Amino acid sequence: MPSDFCLEDDKIRELFDAAYFLMELENVHNVIKKCWADASHGSIPLPLAAWMNNFAVYSIAREIPPKFVYVCSNLAMNPEMTCKFFSKLSNKVDPRTLLSHARRFFMLAQVINDYGRTLIGKPMLDIQGVGVVCNIPECQCKFSLPKGLVPRGDLKGDEISESDKATGLSVFETMRDDLTNTRAIGMLEATKPLTCGCFTPVCDSFLFGARNFFSQIEPIASSRLVAALNLFFVTEQSATTTLGAKITRPHSRFRSIRLAIDFRNSLLPVMKSLDAMGPNCRRAKYWHEQLQKVRDGLEAYASEKMFDTYHTSPWIVGSHMTEILTAAFAFGYLVNSEWAVISSALHLYNAMRHGVTSTPRIPVFDDLSQVLIQSIFGAKLPERNFCSTFRRIVYHSKMEKTANADGKLYRLQAGLMNRPETMDIDSGFVDQHFSNHESGPLFQGQVLGIPYQPELGQKSYNKIEEARSKLTLSEYMEKAKSTALMDIEGPHPIARVNFFAVFTLCSKFLTKFGSLEKSFVPMDKFESLFADQTLRNDIFIGRCHAELLMESIDDFSNSKQGRRHLERMRSPRNAVQAFEEIDPETTLAQCMWNL
Repeated sequence: MPSDFCLEDDKIRELFDAAYFLMELENVHNVIKKCWADASHGSIPLPLAAWMNNFAVYSIAREIPPKFVYVCSNLAMNPEMTCKFFSKLSNKVDPRTLLSHARRFFMLAQVINDYGRTLIGKPMLDIQGVGVVCNIPECQCKFSLPKGLVPRGDLKGDEISESDKATGLSVFETMRDDLTNTRAIGMLEATKPLTCGCFTPVCDSFLFGARNFFSQIEPIASSRLVAALNLFFVTEQSATTTLGAKITRPHSRFRSIRLAIDFRNSLLPVMKSLDAMGPNCRRAKYWHEQLQKVRDGLEAYASEKMFDTYHTSPWIVGSHMTEILTAAFAFGYLVNSEWAVISSALHLYNAMRHGVTSTPRIPVFDDLSQVLIQSIFGAKLPERNFCSTFRRIVYHSKMEKTANADGKLYRLQAGLMNRPETMDIDSGFVDQHFSNHESGPLFQGQVLGIPYQPELGQKSYNKIEEARSKLTLSEYMEKAKSTALMDIEGPHPIARVNFFAVFTLCSKFLTKFGSLEKSFVPMDKFESLFADQTLRNDIFIGRCHAELLMESIDDFSNSKQGRRHLERMRSPRNAVQAFEEIDPETTLAQCMWNL
């Protein structure tokens, strides 16, 4: 409701909240239409357009007013009286827009309810992970309508076509089949390394809402599900009928299959590396098993022949692509974090480019250093103190006392054989999809340009909430779209990074470097059984010597004499030789997902 509009009666206020929200949905639909028109011309990636649909559905579910169904039903059945009521109390209500949207919601609810009646007497689905299901037919969130009830007044232009009715029934039947059987994309959803088990992840919000519908004793359309069905039709019209549209049903489905195949192909060399490390590394065995599950899911998805209306919908296909990207992001950065493969290679490359003049320039390493500058380098490429920067970021090393002839000194603990910490990496695009678009202060702060500061507690949260309250849902969606787009096509497109391709690239260097340095490992530094087993793998040796070499660069690169000494040292020469394993023609595009 507009901030300048005040009503004393809480009940009347609730009615106007619903009326204004109904009109705001027109703006939300316009945002979605623009997204799909852009996606159909290739202006924005298909996954982002689908991400916006899911963002809209979950946002509507959170913000829809309690009297929404009541207002829609009254506008549909008593149009003149209800429009007159709203028009008398506010000049900001457009009766025509209000009536048109209310009727459409009312009739879409009838389509869903007609399908629900066909399920009476059939066994209920046993759907795992569904939250609390409302089984009260008269609940204010439900369109509990008698069969055959038709809105009053002139329906010209507002009718639901017989074709759309048939499409709606077909889509719900397909979703029911999906929930009855094993979905290939569900195999990927189940593999994601969840931090909590508080919900069952489903990659498209339409199916997520349909689960509650199918879990009811008497399936009745909720306002949230009707909003999702309406967005389904909005998407279909905008994506496939836009002049010059590049999206067709089979083509969009093939795009998600191609991404699944690309992901599978990128997994194979990484799994081969893990398999080679397996005999001497339990963690390598663990991650090989996890990636095998991912690979099985990708194989199932690529071979699944689903070309019906639901599975070829651009929204659903885009949601599947987003799910594939999310799995690739989560597993990719975690596997890299396990052995600091990317960090070791890029940190050493940066240090040697500053301190060892014979280091070859590798354009793809330069580009990756910029794309990953926040998570790998802490936002800035170091120009000195290379080793301490590496230890702080990769191992979260603390200060320790050391002794020499001059007394006690302080230095950062060496990382070497410690397990690296998980990469500090963030993508709003991925995180929002992962959490079913949870409305948290971290992402809201990113969208609004007000960074969330946990140390300030409620004060920081309130500041973000206050800024959000000044925006309509459609205005906030526009800002969220811009924020998410930066993760895909901005200067740091973190969500598109193929971490498995980067792992393969960087591990090629570390493995070669480790093999050259293998006979020079200072075993006196590593007395544990873990170290003894680990140092049988060249990639680990490469990482350890990368740290030792960065320490040498810090010690000797500040003078001409020191730099000459570095050039003569064995380890820098071996590192240069290992860097030559990287094809200088490799491009950043080869390390990014093709969307």
